[in-house]
Amino acid sequence: MNSISINGTDYQVQKLLGKGKRGYSCLVKKDGKYFVLKQIHHEPCDYYTFGDKITAEIRDYELCRYKNPA
Repeated sequence: MNSISINGTDYQVQKLLGKGKRGYSCLVKKDGKYFVLKQIHHEPCDYYTFGDKITAEIRDYELCRYKNPA
């Protein structure tokens, strides 16, 4: 099983959830807890100009959080 390290913390990749224009989403596990990790990638594209991907991710997260409060 693969792992991803973020700031010195290793997460065990359980499965790839999807790949989109901005990155990959993976289900990961750390200390018995599951998380969704999104890895931003850059793929040059001649017919589309991307804006600020991080700002777009934060906006989308807030939209999901607002529509689906915990």
